[in-house]
Amino acid sequence: MSLFNLGSIRKNLALLMCLAVLPAIAILFYSGMEQRKSTIEAAKQDVLLITDSMAQVQKDIAISVHETLSVLALTTEIQSFDPPKIEAIIKNILKMNSNYRNILLADLNGNVIASGFTNTGVNIADRKHFRAALSTKDFVAGEYIIARVGGAEPAFPFAYPVLDATGEPKAVLTVTINLELFSRLYKGSYLPPESYIAVTDHTGLRLFYFPDNSTTNPVGSTIKASVWDNALQNPENRIVTSPGSDGVVRISAFEQVALESDKEPYMYVWAGVPENFILAPANAILKRNLLSILLTTTMALFISWGIGRKTFITPIKQLISMTGEIARGNLHTRIEPTERIDEFGQLTDSFHHMAGALALSQEDLQRSEERFRLSFKTSPDAISLSRKSDAVFIEVNDSFIKLLGYSAAEIIGVSAIDLKIWKNQSDREKVFNDFLSKGFVDNYATEFVTKNGVIIYGLISAGIIVMEGEKHILAVTRDITERIKSEEQRRELEIQLRQKFKMEAVGIMAGGMAHNFNNSLAIILGSLEMASRKKGQSAEVEKHLNNARTAVLRSRDLVGQLMTYSHKGPQKKVPLQLHLIVEETVALLRSTIPTTIQLQTNISANSRCFINADASQIQECLFNLSNNSVQAMEEEGKLTLTLKRVDFPQAGVLMGYEYQPGAYLRLSIEDNGCGISAEIRDKIFDPFFTTKDLHEGTGMGLSTVQGAIEQHSGMIDVESVAGEGCTFHLYFPIIEKKLEPATTSPVPPETTLYRGNETILYVDDEEMLVLLAKQILTDMGYQVTPMTDSQEAFKFFTAHAEDIQLLITDQTMPGITGSDLIRRVKQIKPEMKTIICTGYSSKVNEDQARELGADAFLMKPLESSKLLQIVRDVLDEKIDSPTRMG
Repeated sequence: MSLFNLGSIRKNLALLMCLAVLPAIAILFYSGMEQRKSTIEAAKQDVLLITDSMAQVQKDIAISVHETLSVLALTTEIQSFDPPKIEAIIKNILKMNSNYRNILLADLNGNVIASGFTNTGVNIADRKHFRAALSTKDFVAGEYIIARVGGAEPAFPFAYPVLDATGEPKAVLTVTINLELFSRLYKGSYLPPESYIAVTDHTGLRLFYFPDNSTTNPVGSTIKASVWDNALQNPENRIVTSPGSDGVVRISAFEQVALESDKEPYMYVWAGVPENFILAPANAILKRNLLSILLTTTMALFISWGIGRKTFITPIKQLISMTGEIARGNLHTRIEPTERIDEFGQLTDSFHHMAGALALSQEDLQRSEERFRLSFKTSPDAISLSRKSDAVFIEVNDSFIKLLGYSAAEIIGVSAIDLKIWKNQSDREKVFNDFLSKGFVDNYATEFVTKNGVIIYGLISAGIIVMEGEKHILAVTRDITERIKSEEQRRELEIQLRQKFKMEAVGIMAGGMAHNFNNSLAIILGSLEMASRKKGQSAEVEKHLNNARTAVLRSRDLVGQLMTYSHKGPQKKVPLQLHLIVEETVALLRSTIPTTIQLQTNISANSRCFINADASQIQECLFNLSNNSVQAMEEEGKLTLTLKRVDFPQAGVLMGYEYQPGAYLRLSIEDNGCGISAEIRDKIFDPFFTTKDLHEGTGMGLSTVQGAIEQHSGMIDVESVAGEGCTFHLYFPIIEKKLEPATTSPVPPETTLYRGNETILYVDDEEMLVLLAKQILTDMGYQVTPMTDSQEAFKFFTAHAEDIQLLITDQTMPGITGSDLIRRVKQIKPEMKTIICTGYSSKVNEDQARELGADAFLMKPLESSKLLQIVRDVLDEKIDSPTRMG
């Protein structure tokens, strides 16, 4: 309600009357306040006069004391220290001057020699005035003390030094004054009740207070701190109006008393009169005037109320009745006042027009609300209406309920924060900030959590609407979960496809490298063997040749391992010894991991057992897990591969795997890297789950490992502590197979070099290899025709088919491949003996060679002794099916 609108007309009329008399009241009040101010100023001058009088009395006393002591110090009795005579003089002075309480003489040690009262062994060496008189050699004032001579009473002392002929002190005269003299001044001033006069020393200690009030203003205590602080900090502001120690508000004044004008005051004199006593006459006059104006105003109010009732109240009540009907929805109500005043008549007509317009607007509003309600309820998008002030939902549609899984009763009356439907609080804050800055949100994609904990994606648009004077938020959320999932699946498929193409490219590159590399190894191996057969070589040369031959065979094995890892080798489960796969993998890892990573293997003696496995898949699992460990250790660390046999005496469950009793090989890959946190340990085997950036991994590594282990009827377990490292345990069931003795030498002794005299057609596009093979076979008695062009070779065979007993051909050649050449040769001479000898081929393997009709399938590089043995066996028909060697 406005300050100048009290609601009813009667009250407003009263307000007008009050405003009319307000200037008169203000004038009266101002006059009263001015009179109060004048009274207070007069009182201030009175108390200042009292303090001035008190200060002058004290100054006169100080002058009198100074003169008395200075004369007394020069007397013969004082100079000669004659106590009886001195005491007689002192007592005479005390009788003549009632303002003096006591006079005493003390030696330089403070011992009292003579006094106006009887004393025994009194010492005043600790007194401030005694020490000051000795140090200044002049008249000094003291401070509040309790007298030690003549009774323990409060006193105020002065002191004067007794000097010898040289001007040095020989004793000290002191006088304590009687402060009761100020009480006479109080009685003569005719001060009002509750007034006071007081004296304090230079520290604020109360020396005298009259009238006596030991309860609130005891002598010897400090005066009120605020009053004392004001006297010290503002000595020129001698007037203070404040409550005293007894709680009475007084107008007080003080005056400083000093021995000389340029010295610090040694005493303060105070006087105060009660403020309420001073203001009582002025307050009485003010109250009388205000009461008169109040009575006059009251009479005017009653008269104005009577006139206003007939002139304003009745017509206005009729209008109020009409508006009440309109408010209740009766927009067709009308009034016809009998006594019309022009202004009220116009107002009534305006109300009639307004009611008609409201009726039309209400009809339009009802139609609009019905359209909005229908759109709100039937919209396929989730729509909610909430208050902006507290974000509490007041209405939601069926799509909103269906989207989040809550019932309407669970939603209405609570906020989104209470329901915890925002997955990321930062998204909610972003939407809120947009409201603050722009007033709306348009197509903001975010994540929500349903009642069942399912994460859904929504596209939210919202704006602010005003309903019944209050701001509300109208939000529309479109469910885009399926669209987001489709986009994620598409991205995942793209990643998988890129990875597949990448691996295929690696495989193709590895195959091409293997073919050329094996051809080169075959030339080197053959040349070494030819050189080693020459007679008369020294043992040292023979040793170097054997070392080179061993290195070639190891290189051949490494190529084989590379082909296996690139999925270009044969992939089928066969009985194999797992420790050999581990050793091969470690050999490859040593050349790929950083030198700062320590690589160790612990292969127990009881682990040299057989498992039924695909070597390439097992090796891929080891590479995946080892590479993960290396990345987890970053710059440096320790990677340990441990293989041992474990026995499960009875069936059980491990990491969700049900296993049967029996013997297993456990392969453990352990690192001391960053470890796996408990929050993500259950997700590490999920496809596409990864903690790496997009360009660093696809999230398929561990899921591939898990799938491969399960295909081998095995189990996988993980142990990890975040920050301390991780260990993966792989379990493989052991199969029974007799362990054949291991070959200790990589170079078997060449006991027999098979000979013959048949005619052989040798075809290979590598000229050096062809010439080397010709020399090896020719040395053993064979008739060899070497050719590097497969098309020319076929022409040559067509012309000399009957003379040729054996065809040895490479697979990968320009023109006609080895398989095509055999196929054509078989058409001409079905019984023709054929051998395929290749460094690598993606087109022909051992099984395909068998279907083709080849008698043997050899892989380069091949020792000459094995080549001669296979040639002999094929020619002698000792091989029923193609034999893979190399």
